[in-house]
Amino acid sequence: NAAKGIHDAKGFGGDTEEIHVQGAIGEKAISKAFNLPWVEVTDEFKKIKADVGSGVLQVRSTPLETGRLLLRERDNDRQLWILCRIHLLPVVWAVGWIVGGEGKREGVLMAAETNWPYYLVPADKLKSMELLHYANKAGLL
Repeated sequence: NAAKGIHDAKGFGGDTEEIHVQGAIGEKAISKAFNLPWVEVTDEFKKIKADVGSGVLQVRSTPLETGRLLLRERDNDRQLWILCRIHLLPVVWAVGWIVGGEGKREGVLMAAETNWPYYLVPADKLKSMELLHYANKAGLL
């Protein structure tokens, strides 16, 4: 991405390639679990409506066993955000989901040294993945 002039969040100091791989693992797992299309790598990432499906499902992955869902201030308040924990690969644990705006209200606002606000939503505030499976079977996703 950097070679194409695409950069990560302002001030991000982590391993960007590793972060993208971790994200792709969670996205692909949700795509397979719900039998919905996964939006793979593209040069026009700003045109992507969602990670999985037709524009509703966004996925965030964490390598931490107790990792929380991270929502950025700019993240869509109406999309469904799914937390995947990938600390036991090849097992991917889909922890739960929440609507973006609700996640920002339920999460803890953090102000990292990177100067970009984000929210951490604990797992106990997320809804059951079973509810999403029912919605998917009903053709709602």
